[in-house]
Amino acid sequence: MSAPKADLNDVRRRYLDAQLQGDRRAALKLFDDLLADGVSIASLRREVVQWAQREIGDLWQLDRISVAQEHSATAISQVVLAHLFHRSPLTT
Repeated sequence: MSAPKADLNDVRRRYLDAQLQGDRRAALKLFDDLLADGVSIASLRREVVQWAQREIGDLWQLDRISVAQEHSATAISQVVLAHLFHRSPLTT
């Protein structure tokens, strides 16, 4: 990630925490703040959302979270990805 103040591990942990708490608003605010700091959409998708979804899958596989928590976390990622899509520059 190329944001001046963004520590990748901290960002990942904050996003994962928002997912596990079912806090869609906190997740969206985190991404909006990172976009405002200059982090690219591609970087956020690849380095945060993709990582978190893998982590959620691992937690589920290890039976550390329920199916409902996994579904909620995935739904938050879907909302975040849609939000990032709408923030992407239009190409013609």
